Amino acid sequence: MLEIAASLHMLPAIWRDVHWRSLSGLMVGTVVGTPIGVYLLANIPPAPMTLALAVFVLAATTLLWRGFALKSMPATPATVAVGAATRIANGAFGIGGPPVILFYFASPAGHATGRASLVAFFILTDVTGLLFLAREGLVTNDSGVLALAFLPALAAGVWLGARSFKTADPARFRKIVLIILAVLAFLTAAKALLAF
Repeated sequence: MLEIAASLHMLPAIWRDVHWRSLSGLMVGTVVGTPIGVYLLANIPPAPMTLALAVFVLAATTLLWRGFALKSMPATPATVAVGAATRIANGAFGIGGPPVILFYFASPAGHATGRASLVAFFILTDVTGLLFLAREGLVTNDSGVLALAFLPALAAGVWLGARSFKTADPARFRKIVLIILAVLAFLTAAKALLAF
């Protein structure tokens, strides 16, 4: 819910920078990945899968930090696979961002195009995911109240982030995002280990 609110606010400013070809491949993958992720959330203990996701994100973040980059945008099958992996992760653990963020950071799309494409991706996929979650009875009044409670902090963060992005050095921006991903992966791994 919070991602939808944040992304809708930013969409008009970034519309022209979206990489629509890769976004369409990612969306095809979400059609497969979203129901699988929701099924896993509803039926399987998440700790082992969450730990595996954290290890994957740490490994990919380390590679990107060391300079790994793709020379061209991935082909359609790879793009579809990333879309599926993102929605499986989002449905199962509520942490769908890292795979698609890593996808755009490893590509030659550029930081403005990558950011714009991520915003558009999260709007489309979060609306779809929310509908599947509601069908499984996983969207409750409590989750709506929590979303409303966090909305002021979200609005402040979106405003600050958008303002900072305009003047950010692309290399520094990349390092900051990779650090955030690494910290999230460590926290996710710790949460999974505590759940065993």
